[in-house]
Amino acid sequence: MDISVVVEKVADHGYQATSYVPTHVVVQGRTRQEALDRLSDEIRDRLSSMEVVTLSVPLLGDVHPWKAIAGSWCNSPDRSEIERNLQEYRQQVDADPNRL
Repeated sequence: MDISVVVEKVADHGYQATSYVPTHVVVQGRTRQEALDRLSDEIRDRLSSMEVVTLSVPLLGDVHPWKAIAGSWCNSPDRSEIERNLQEYRQQVDADPNRL
């Protein structure tokens, strides 16, 4: 598993390595490599008791209100009549000089 890690020099104390995802861990070491090794060990320990999964959460704004019924008239025997009525109505609306 590849994890993004922030490594920073800590004044007079060596290095600090921090991970955020999938778990927040902060460790320090005398050298950069020691900090990374400690971080790796700590993350491995924590991950051994947890599970990393991907969860898909649909956002309310992403769902189109008509999507649930889209295509529901596709195989209807009344489809051609419905389409004709919609076209006639659209022509009436377009021909109305007082429409907004």
